Amino acid sequence: MSPTPPAFQNPKSAQDVSVCKLKGYYGGNAIRGFVPDITLMGIGNLYPRINPAVGINDAVIVPIDFPDFVGDKDLDQMINSNRDMFLAWVDYFSSGKLRTNLDSHNTWIRMPKPTSFYKLPDHVGENDLRLGQEGNRKLGQLFVDEISKQIDLSKYRTMYLLFPRNPKEGMLDIDLPPRMVEFKIQGANRVMSLFAGIGWGYDNRVATPPWAMWVHEIAHDWGLDGHAPGNGWNVGILSNQGGVSLALNAWERFLLTWMPDSLVYCDTKEELKAASVRLSALERDDQQIKMIAIALDSDRLLVIEAHGTGKWFSRRPEQDQVFRLRFQETGLYYVVAYIVNTKFVYPDQTIVNADGSALSIDDGVNRDIPRHAYFAMVDGGVGSHHYPLTPASNPSVDYAAYAAVQGDSFTIEGIKIEFISTGDYETIAISKS
Repeated sequence: MSPTPPAFQNPKSAQDVSVCKLKGYYGGNAIRGFVPDITLMGIGNLYPRINPAVGINDAVIVPIDFPDFVGDKDLDQMINSNRDMFLAWVDYFSSGKLRTNLDSHNTWIRMPKPTSFYKLPDHVGENDLRLGQEGNRKLGQLFVDEISKQIDLSKYRTMYLLFPRNPKEGMLDIDLPPRMVEFKIQGANRVMSLFAGIGWGYDNRVATPPWAMWVHEIAHDWGLDGHAPGNGWNVGILSNQGGVSLALNAWERFLLTWMPDSLVYCDTKEELKAASVRLSALERDDQQIKMIAIALDSDRLLVIEAHGTGKWFSRRPEQDQVFRLRFQETGLYYVVAYIVNTKFVYPDQTIVNADGSALSIDDGVNRDIPRHAYFAMVDGGVGSHHYPLTPASNPSVDYAAYAAVQGDSFTIEGIKIEFISTGDYETIAISKS
C-alpha cells in the first residue's frame, strides 16, 4: 500500500443509497434497521436516549485506585492519550454527527477497600454483588458513592473509569458495564452508564487500550447490538475491542447514519448491474468507498467490506499470544461478505453467560447462536490464507474460509462477488451468477 494512496473514481452507485437503508424497528434499546429517529429508544412510547448517536454525549473520565493498587504518577498522560484517541475515533466514524463533552478528574480517587472486595463475578457479602446487570449496578454504585464525593455527576450521563496500569494477575478481574441504570447520587436517582475494565485495558492479556473498551460499551448505548458478524473476531471494535481492527463495521456505521452516502455503492438483487468497485479498508482514515450494499429483499442487506492496515488498526505484542498473529504489519488485507437481517429479534433463549461473556459454543459463525448477521464462506469453502481472525480453535471449522483474498469469490443468492485485485484498494466485481 502506498504511504498516501491516490484517490480514485468509482462507478456511480447503481441505485440511490436510500434504497439500501432497509427499515427496521426499535427493540427497546437496540436499533436493528433504519428508523425515523435514532436518538430515541423504547417500545411504543419512545423517549430520548441519554447517549444518542447523533448530537452530544456528556461524559467524564474518572481515575480510580485502591489501597493495594496505587495509581500511576503519569496520570495526565494516561488521561490525555485515551481522551484524544476516543474523541478522534468519534469524530472520524461519526463524520462529525456526534460530539462528546469529555471531562476528566485529574487526581486518583481512592476506593476504601482493597481490590479483592470489588471482584466480579462471584463476590457475595455485605453488598451481595452477583452476576448480571443488577450485580453490575450494585458494584457500580460502590464506585459512584466515592466518585460523587469529589465530582458533581449531575452534569454527566457516562463515567469512564480508568484504573492503574499492570495489575498483578487476578488482582482486579472487572468487566463492569452497567448501562443506563439508576444510580443513587447524593440522595437522588440519576440514570447513567458506567464503564470500567481490568487494569490497563478491558482485557489485560491483549493490552486493550481503555478508550477502545469505552467506545465498545458506549456504542451499545447508541443502539448497536454489535457482536455480529464474527463475535470475538479481529474484524471490528464491536466484535472484539481487543483485536487488531478498531473500526466500526460498514453496517454499523451505515445504520447510525454516520456513513456518508458518497462512501456507499448500493444496488438490489432484482436489478443488479454488473460493476467493478474499489473498496478502501475500514481501518483507513479516508473518504473513499467503504461499503458495497445489495438489498436482497425488504429485510435483508448483503454487505461487502474490506479490511487492512490503517489508522484504526492496532497490533500489539500481547495479541500474538492470544490470536497467534503471523502476518506482517503491512501485509494484511481481506474482504468479507455478510447478510444483515434488519427485522431480527433475539429469542428468549440465553446467548451469553450470566456475566455477559460468550458461550463456549459461540465461535462467531455458529448458526446455533442467534445473531442479526453472519459471515458468508468463500466459494469452495476453503481458506487460501493464514490470517488468524479469531482465537476460536474448533478444528472442524475453516475460519480462513470466511475472509477472501485476491482470487477468491463468494456466491450468495445468485450474486457473484469476485475479489479481482489488491494494492492501494481492493477491487471487487459484482454480477449475477
